[in-house]
Amino acid sequence: MDPMAADEEVVLMDRSFLSMMYTCYFNLPGYPTWLMAQDHRPAYRELKVWLRVAAASGTPPQRKKWLLKAVHHLMSGGVPVLLETFPEAKAIITHRNLENVIGSWCSAWAPFLRNYAPGVPNEEMGPRLVQWYREALGAALCVSSRTRTTLDSSTLQYRDTVADPLAQFQRTMALMGLTLSKRDVAAAAEMDLAERPRHSSTA
Repeated sequence: MDPMAADEEVVLMDRSFLSMMYTCYFNLPGYPTWLMAQDHRPAYRELKVWLRVAAASGTPPQRKKWLLKAVHHLMSGGVPVLLETFPEAKAIITHRNLENVIGSWCSAWAPFLRNYAPGVPNEEMGPRLVQWYREALGAALCVSSRTRTTLDSSTLQYRDTVADPLAQFQRTMALMGLTLSKRDVAAAAEMDLAERPRHSSTA
């Protein structure tokens, strides 16, 4: 980990004890269902404070937009509170075939559990994540229904981000109401070339 590099905001939220990170450190099969039943307002209020502290730490203080990308918001059922706490926020959803998502997450989850909670059988991971995703996606669809919005307009297909990441970057910025300069596009294209060897799956 690089102390000067970006990191996910979920590491700021685990101090609230409402964080999916605990499922990486302990064998807690019932935690996801419990997590989604909690009031997440205190956790998001604390996150807002941490972000303000981080923004004020620059010289001069930075007033750039934040990119919050932790899967925690979806998997905790916290999306409604996220949008309530940050009313100007816009949510962009990346859709990927769940068969690939579950396998990918299992491969990322297994090393944590082997190090911190040994004894969890590998064959339990898939079923746990399937159930967790079922509950989390159901909650997300309820948000869409209550707010009378459709997920289609703000959804990015994962296969499209792999096939043409620059175009999807430009589309995402447009969805957020941001205007790109030629310098922005050039920087994104340069990053795409650097990152492309890491991404090969189009599922």
